[in-house]
Amino acid sequence: HEYVHPGNRKFMPGDRLLNLAGLQRLLAGTPIEDLREGVESFSAGAPGEVTWRLLLATLKAGEGWVGRNINRPISFRMAALAMRIGITPNQITWLTFLIALVMAGLLGLGGAAGLAIGGALYQVVSVVDCVDGDIARVSYLSSRRGAALDTTLDMIANLGFMGGLGVGLVRTYGSEQLLAAGLLVGVAATAMAFMTIL
Repeated sequence: HEYVHPGNRKFMPGDRLLNLAGLQRLLAGTPIEDLREGVESFSAGAPGEVTWRLLLATLKAGEGWVGRNINRPISFRMAALAMRIGITPNQITWLTFLIALVMAGLLGLGGAAGLAIGGALYQVVSVVDCVDGDIARVSYLSSRRGAALDTTLDMIANLGFMGGLGVGLVRTYGSEQLLAAGLLVGVAATAMAFMTIL
């Protein structure tokens, strides 16, 4: 039985958190909207805390320093907001991909501004890319199809980063710097792999 708030507000996990008395009445056939808040369900202050604890529980044991201290604190807040307004994991996946396309395009343009903004967008992509998984795990929306889509678009985004960076470096510093550009792309690819460990 889905609980629908009279104001049609999207509810996060824990927004209708029943206590033992509420569960007993629910099993006896009482509609969930008839259960009394604070008596048969926890008070209105509980939902945000419950959702936050659920998100924290999805933090992987092997999460590196960057993920634990920079990416996840941001992505968890973005996930909570996305769930509040009803955004799905797949929508976040496509949003991440669109940002990655802009990133690759700016890197490919070259110049100090293009390379700097494109590099900054790579970090944005790495944060937003966490959000779809956060939502899927907490909302029990994980699927093989969603995971496959996320993995495929991530690979394309990473290739776009490396390709855009290589093109941008050559356009900025000249074709005589092609070897140096290749080395820098290699360093960037290694750093990307290393970031998954840190």
